[in-house]
Amino acid sequence: MENSESNNIIAKGSLLKGNLNVPGNIRLEGKVVGNVKSKSKIVCGETSVIEGNVNAVNAEIAGKVNGKVNVEELLILKSSCNINGDISTEKLIIESDSLDLTDIGRMVPNATLHPSATFAGTPNFLIRGIGVSGTTRSLDPTVGIIVDGVYLGFPVGANLDMFDRESIEILRGPQGTLLGRNVTGGAIVVRTKRPTGEFGAKVDVTVGDYSRRDLSLSVEGPISGTVSAKIAVMSRERDGYWKDNNGGSMVPTVGAIARGYDETGQGESGTKPDVDLTIIRPMLLIQPSENLDITFIGEFLSDKSGTANSRNFVNNDALRRTQLFGYTPPEDRYEINHNLMGGNDLEIDTFIGEFNLQTDSGILTGIASYRELTYDSSTDFDGSPITLFHFPNNHEEQEQQTFELR
Repeated sequence: MENSESNNIIAKGSLLKGNLNVPGNIRLEGKVVGNVKSKSKIVCGETSVIEGNVNAVNAEIAGKVNGKVNVEELLILKSSCNINGDISTEKLIIESDSLDLTDIGRMVPNATLHPSATFAGTPNFLIRGIGVSGTTRSLDPTVGIIVDGVYLGFPVGANLDMFDRESIEILRGPQGTLLGRNVTGGAIVVRTKRPTGEFGAKVDVTVGDYSRRDLSLSVEGPISGTVSAKIAVMSRERDGYWKDNNGGSMVPTVGAIARGYDETGQGESGTKPDVDLTIIRPMLLIQPSENLDITFIGEFLSDKSGTANSRNFVNNDALRRTQLFGYTPPEDRYEINHNLMGGNDLEIDTFIGEFNLQTDSGILTGIASYRELTYDSSTDFDGSPITLFHFPNNHEEQEQQTFELR
């Protein structure tokens, strides 16, 4: 078959040789030796085998693909699928204006990819209702996060930004056979966009309300015939939605005096939760032969975004606890008064080296990584100028080294 252009194709138990280019739907239960392209949807059953690339708007794959998969909108991978090639959903990431994994989760059925309100950037991810909702460090997650082939053993900072990403896979669990422990609920597999070996540059600037200023920039090009380089830089800044003007009224009781408080009109001021994120990601691609490619990736992340906001409201039926200590919050619901502004200071340095060697029996891949993280945070949970429930001076460190050969 040479470049078929039928409207719809259903192939069961057949062997097709040549490219399939179909404006409608494709449903395969047989083998295709060639590329498969649809302007609509491709469904590959468990018995299907495609010896070529797959391009579609939507795709559901349960069989085997020996080639690249490029999907514009929704890609569903069944547990029986076997893909020997790269998976790209970059166009969907860009066109959906997704900033992080939370935005990606809104497009995925039965997945909730929200961060914790307690610690910035800490995921509380659930897939099909299975996950961990909390920030207790001794609890292992049930949704694993793998970035460029490396499992993130410490969840802080794992609500990943979608800047310069090539593909996102949301895998329903359990995934322990392929990915190991902590993936009972599923896994999220993220791949960064590699250098193409050609000169290119991309700039994206966004300006918005609350003093929002976003800038992303990537530049790449060949250094020699076998070496290519790329550097990508992203900066995001935004003020918080709530303003701390030290407002409200305070008639301190004995309880407030004993616990400590700030007089209204005094203390720190600012907004919550503001955004201040910077990522610098250099890459080097070495291709000494047609059968071997070596990639080095560095990522330097600095996140000084604000902490979670809490706000007390006047309730005529049942007074809030803080009002019992003599504090009444401002009338404006977006005005707060905290005696601990708090903040986050997250620094992550990541280094990854990967090689792929094409052999007669398949592809041999090796991935080595080093990740170092420091995290400082302080949070006011009681939402008042009284010291009732604070979590100050939290300090955490993590260092991980990994090596995988497959």
